[in-house]
Amino acid sequence: MEAPAQLLVRVDASDTVFHSQGMERERLRGSAILALLLFLLAGCGGSAAPDLCADRRGVAGVFSVEIPSGGLLREFSLVVPESALAGQPVPLVVGYHGANATPEAYLAVTELPDAAQRRGWIVAAGLGVGLSWNGGVCCGEAAAEGVDDVQFTRDMIARVAAEYCIDEQRILVNGFSAGGVMAAHLACEAPDIAATTAVVAAWNVACALPEDTSLWIANMIDDPLVPYAALGSQLFPQFLAANQCNAARVPVDLAANADCEAATTCVGAAPIQNCAVRGVGHHWPGGLTQPAGPFKATPAMLDFFLEQQG
Repeated sequence: MEAPAQLLVRVDASDTVFHSQGMERERLRGSAILALLLFLLAGCGGSAAPDLCADRRGVAGVFSVEIPSGGLLREFSLVVPESALAGQPVPLVVGYHGANATPEAYLAVTELPDAAQRRGWIVAAGLGVGLSWNGGVCCGEAAAEGVDDVQFTRDMIARVAAEYCIDEQRILVNGFSAGGVMAAHLACEAPDIAATTAVVAAWNVACALPEDTSLWIANMIDDPLVPYAALGSQLFPQFLAANQCNAARVPVDLAANADCEAATTCVGAAPIQNCAVRGVGHHWPGGLTQPAGPFKATPAMLDFFLEQQG
């Protein structure tokens, strides 16, 4: 009868050990859960915002960039000021030069690099094939050869976005002369790209634009290359009709030599602002080649864009 008693004792002792080990496991498990909860609560209560630019840390400078696009090797100039590298998404300005001009000339004339430095924005200026753009209705070698400058613009933006922290919901596309033709063409053919389009000294076929976009136009009354009566003065009313804007116009006081007004109630894009500028000829108003005039196209355009961003 002794053996069963000893066996019972051994079983009881083993049971006690197992019970003790189970309690220890439960205590450790509880400690781990508590530690996890404290970590999560600490993370929720922290003030640090997520770093939206962690994987896009390009350097500041002025660069000439080559990219493949549409079966061609294309080129654009990129201006990245130090002020655009503050760790938050910034706007991107995309520009098209005039016929027989270059990105460097466009940047110099518009003085956009200085403006980008002050505002902390990035600027990309494309180089057209044969110093021209395929703006749909014209112009030059690019149009004759059917170059896909809309795709080039997408590829240019994608390249910038891969290296720099841009806000792709805040893109301003603009152009001068033949570049303005291209800017208007892009607004119609790829309305998802630009939040705001700016057209300077140019005309193109108007179209209906998305209601969350805006359009800024500046044409010169005494322009010898883009006749105001036949072309320059027609772009604004044509876009108003295409976007079903009502008859109300809001005067915009920008300079003594510019008659500016805006349509703010439209089915499509709004606002659509137009400036008829006097005494400038075929120049970027207030730019390097025409600095004396009171109307300054670059700050007026950038301020308009910024106003639409809320």
